[in-house]
Amino acid sequence: MIGILALGAMMVSCGGGGGAKNEYLGNLPGLYEKYNKVEADLKTSIEGKNLEQITKLYADVKVKEDQLKADVAAEMEKLDGMELPVSYSPELQKSFGLFYQAKAGITNNRNNPFLSLTLTAKNDLTVPKMSREETNFYVYYHFIDKNGASIEKSKWSLCPFEFGKPERSVIKGDELYSSKTARDIEVDDYPASYSGLAGVQFITKAEYDKL
Repeated sequence: MIGILALGAMMVSCGGGGGAKNEYLGNLPGLYEKYNKVEADLKTSIEGKNLEQITKLYADVKVKEDQLKADVAAEMEKLDGMELPVSYSPELQKSFGLFYQAKAGITNNRNNPFLSLTLTAKNDLTVPKMSREETNFYVYYHFIDKNGASIEKSKWSLCPFEFGKPERSVIKGDELYSSKTARDIEVDDYPASYSGLAGVQFITKAEYDKL
């Protein structure tokens, strides 16, 4: 996620701390907010410079890179294994689509935050043969803030079953899906939005399509 230029730029500005903080993401939103701003400023400062000046700027950035990597790594160590609250929209709770229970958390994947996700069948159910066009057994979710509003561009969908397989036996509350790295938590791209992260909400397809 963090390139050499961005890493160094952030260190020039913030020294590895401060800024917006979140209960579940720690200092990451503030750190990313700062380096995104400083990176943009640094790119502007390079304009009109000669090769010698540009080379020095990049050399200075590289010197600061190692310290920033250590700061980010330390923050991600604290966050690894952090549980995230899970909720289900009222519409989903009234529908056939809520055939599962979910657990969510944060995984440290090479010093980047990823969503860990586990889905378990609520009741016995038989999984029919499906095509990619069928959506009865899809799962839809997004990240939300404390007011229940959707975090920017955070919606996602998955199918916990394999496609094209013959009809299976009845599933008796078995684990349907489990991944330590179900998806990237894009704090780097949307730090201001993720500074308000309050959990993961599972929704219907109709709700998903409206986001």
